[in-house]
Amino acid sequence: MELVEPFDMTQPAISRHLKVLEGAGLIARRVDGTKRPCRLEEGGIQTVEHWLAMMRDALSQNYDRLDRVLADMQSATAPSDSGNPGTPSQNKTKTKKRSGANGGRSDPFF
Repeated sequence: MELVEPFDMTQPAISRHLKVLEGAGLIARRVDGTKRPCRLEEGGIQTVEHWLAMMRDALSQNYDRLDRVLADMQSATAPSDSGNPGTPSQNKTKTKKRSGANGGRSDPFF
């Protein structure tokens, strides 16, 4: 019951959540009389940290790619140095040929 107090959840709901965490390898439970003490599993936490690091890298690459695309779009619509001020640039960007389902990119997010 002491685990239920800080949350706006019933004891059976807390137990279901703990079973999910245990099944995922994030916690371990043991029997101590009528109590079921839990502890974090180091291996499970390391797995989560590894997954989060991969997601951070993928998102960082996506944001870098987005920055380049936006910079290319901005430079394509910026006034040219040789043209009249205030007119769009006549420079055209080259279209890259893509291969594969994700355009030849190695990361799963695009």
